[in-house]
Amino acid sequence: MGASCYRTRHNGALMKASARLAEAREFIAGYESGRPLAENAQKALRERWYGNASAAVCRELTRFFHERFAFHPGHLELLRRYLSAGEGGAFPALNHFYMVLSDPYYRWAAADYLPARWEAGLPDIARSGFEDEAKTVLPKTLGPKSANRYCRNILTALRDNGYLSGLVHKTAVSPPLYLQDLGFMLYSLKDFGEGFNDFDASPLYRAFLKPRDAIAPLFRDGEKRGWWEFTGDRERLTGAFKLGGLSEFVREVGA
Repeated sequence: MGASCYRTRHNGALMKASARLAEAREFIAGYESGRPLAENAQKALRERWYGNASAAVCRELTRFFHERFAFHPGHLELLRRYLSAGEGGAFPALNHFYMVLSDPYYRWAAADYLPARWEAGLPDIARSGFEDEAKTVLPKTLGPKSANRYCRNILTALRDNGYLSGLVHKTAVSPPLYLQDLGFMLYSLKDFGEGFNDFDASPLYRAFLKPRDAIAPLFRDGEKRGWWEFTGDRERLTGAFKLGGLSEFVREVGA
């Protein structure tokens, strides 16, 4: 599995930023990779990417979103092109993907905690129970208030990204996964160093909350589109990429 794909360093972004879907889209649309982070933060303030946020908050959010979406050279521009084409599913599915990659504790919740509950037939998520479990994996340096805030933001992000329903009483759900979005994710991972066969049982696979027999038809459809060769089945998802990377995939889907 590619060492750079699933980051393990705690950076505090999720504790303060959560999913922030509207602000994330503004960042993706407006960020200029050729300019320093500080200049982009000034642009965010000037163009009100984050509403009435202060200069300090603009700097903080711009840094957080840079860590989420722009950690690989040239990738942000491909994401922008893909989203501007208006194909695939909804932005929350891709935001979920990037958060699984970027935050180890969101990843724990999405790829370990929720799947275990889902497979056990326990989709209802009580905040108190979640917090008790999360505190066993969160950094010991977090005080009680910070840990509680982190847990609230994880649950809010999971809800905003489509994997929890309900404002007070939360239930795990598995939203639709669209073929083109899956292709974008897999070719992103290819660029980041993941092989095709690294996907099966990976954190991303588990974070979809879908059994193999629900995902295998998407792989067969992708093979028909010429995106990859699929040699797997409902027991193991295997195959090989047929395009050179994400840039070629984005061109292939007309973005």
